[in-house]
Amino acid sequence: MHLFLAKTLQSDLNLSKASRSLAPPGHSFHCIGDFDVGKIGLGELNFTEDFSHTEEFRRMVNLGYIDIRYTDTNLYGVRYEPWHIKIA
Repeated sequence: MHLFLAKTLQSDLNLSKASRSLAPPGHSFHCIGDFDVGKIGLGELNFTEDFSHTEEFRRMVNLGYIDIRYTDTNLYGVRYEPWHIKIA
């Protein structure tokens, strides 16, 4: 709740804008098993499009290990999140 309220304040109290990059409490797919991945040493850049340019990301895609929840063409209106892995 705290994270979503902080994001809402950063978004000038625009709930729609805030929810494009952070789900409101109780509305995240993480509660059903989705998870985030990253590259050791990449730090905060793991949570940007930069992660999709790493060798680790390319290997996971090529091996068929991942299904990205929020692609760059998702219909949810959520920003592209190559680190957010969907559980099928």
